[in-house]
Amino acid sequence: MTYFVLNIELKVTMAKDVRQYTEVRRSKHKNLPGPYSMTEEVLQERAKKINPGRFMTQAFAGIVASVSSVSFGTVLGWSSPAVRIAIDKVYRGEETLNPAFDLSWVASLGPLGCALGVPVWSYFNIKLGPKRTMLIQSPLLFLTWALIANAEENVQGKDINLELAMRFFCGFFAISNRICGETLLQDAVHKHYLMRMVIPYRSSVNLGVLITYCLAYSISEQYFAIVNCVIVVIHFILLIISPESPVYLYDKNLKKAEASLSWYRGKSNVYVEMRNIKKDSDIRKLDQAAYKYMLFSKVVVID
Repeated sequence: MTYFVLNIELKVTMAKDVRQYTEVRRSKHKNLPGPYSMTEEVLQERAKKINPGRFMTQAFAGIVASVSSVSFGTVLGWSSPAVRIAIDKVYRGEETLNPAFDLSWVASLGPLGCALGVPVWSYFNIKLGPKRTMLIQSPLLFLTWALIANAEENVQGKDINLELAMRFFCGFFAISNRICGETLLQDAVHKHYLMRMVIPYRSSVNLGVLITYCLAYSISEQYFAIVNCVIVVIHFILLIISPESPVYLYDKNLKKAEASLSWYRGKSNVYVEMRNIKKDSDIRKLDQAAYKYMLFSKVVVID
């Protein structure tokens, strides 16, 4: 009998403890919505909270893109001082130049190479990815600048046909830095940080032009070409460290795309960001289809 009474009292005590624990839990969480009691206002407040991910690695992607933009700016800005330097060399008798013909080529070959390189490197940007495309063209751009430096050293007193050809290829190769650098920046950086990093990226073109104007009249063209070789090497090293674009990798290998996205933005919100990457990948497929249509479709002209 005593055992029965003690057992009842123990059960009553345990029930009171459970009831008190439940009341304490309810009092602590009474202001929190349950899983099925979310209101539209609560969902909107949660949607407003932005998790842009890790800043440092995304800033690194911005630096890579900015260096590629500087490399392009040095090529773009060379047209103006190149004409002045060519005229000075003609007057000093160091080069033979037909002013009526060659001066226009000196000024225009770099931009002409850029214009012709746009469709080529846009195609490789889609097919090979922005990082791999820049890794392929960087040794070619380095070789072009090295040939210009060598021509300045060994072709004194002769014509400048070799240098003119290299100026064209400088523009042809450098435009890929502009195309692929911007693609890598947009794919790797969250839109919350992107609006801050686009400004230094686009300003870096002007920085490259400014470097050209400052160095072109203060050092020889040979040393200026060597400076550009150094910029290309720095850019190449930064590219080796950086992963490929996660948007490009999404259709190739999901694990590599997730690893790339985690490297750039961190793992805190990677699954949500992968859904956004899928949208970007689908949009790029439409761009690729439009690119093929523009180049290879038959055009009907109606008068």
